[in-house]
Amino acid sequence: MSISVTPVFVESKEDLKNKLQDILKIQELESIVVIKGIKLTEDEQLQLVRDMGDITGWFPNNSEDFNHKYVETHSYSKDKQDVGNDQIILSWHLEHVDYDEYIPLVAGVWNMRVFNCDPESGKTYFIDSKKIYNEIYTEEEKDFLRKCKAKWIEIKPDGRNITNYVDIVQPHWKTKEEQIRVELHYFNATSLHLFQGFEPNKDQIDTFHNLINRFEAEVRQNENLRIVHKWEEGDILVPDLFSLAHAVTGGFKSEDREFTGYWCYLSSPEKTEKEKIQPSWRGE
Repeated sequence: MSISVTPVFVESKEDLKNKLQDILKIQELESIVVIKGIKLTEDEQLQLVRDMGDITGWFPNNSEDFNHKYVETHSYSKDKQDVGNDQIILSWHLEHVDYDEYIPLVAGVWNMRVFNCDPESGKTYFIDSKKIYNEIYTEEEKDFLRKCKAKWIEIKPDGRNITNYVDIVQPHWKTKEEQIRVELHYFNATSLHLFQGFEPNKDQIDTFHNLINRFEAEVRQNENLRIVHKWEEGDILVPDLFSLAHAVTGGFKSEDREFTGYWCYLSSPEKTEKEKIQPSWRGE
């Protein structure tokens, strides 16, 4: 039995502004919220992101010009229209775990500007890492995972190998609740790098893989914790991307489903020392 995203209906831009605190409170409590009843231009969406940032503390906000926009059509998934509405075309992942040691990505604001699809197609699935962590691990297992630092090797399009690192258990950026952060796109390439700051032994490595494999299985299989969003044109979805792993289902063509998104970060890239900015942003 899956969970639906709590909707907040607004009647006007002024109504949206008046409800902003309530909207963000739902997002903090449930890790996600969807705004319905209004269509925003890209400029209006960016202003919404900035106004939210003034309340939450994320960037973009109204203190500077920085923003990080992208447009998503899933054009790289060539066969997405040929698969079923419930078949996953974008695999489960926690967003940009490789950024965690630099400027963590904490949220997204996604504006579905085009949706001319079967309403059952192109769904986005979410699951909350905090809830999985608290549901499947004993206190002893949690204590073990707190001591783990993982690594994975990512192969770039130009053939370079990049090694990334992450603390497996991290406090949520706002609520401070503990949760798992692990790179699911490169899950099979993830290994235990350090245990309590030292090179791990075989027993520690085996325990790590056993525990983290259980987490990955829960992400894919636990439908009781799964949040399912069935899109409508005009939806503005605000997921907590630090906590929520997510995936996308098929059954649509790229030209029929397009959203504009803004990434939201814990600190300002414009005010961060160069060596503390993501290597990919430095051209490395």
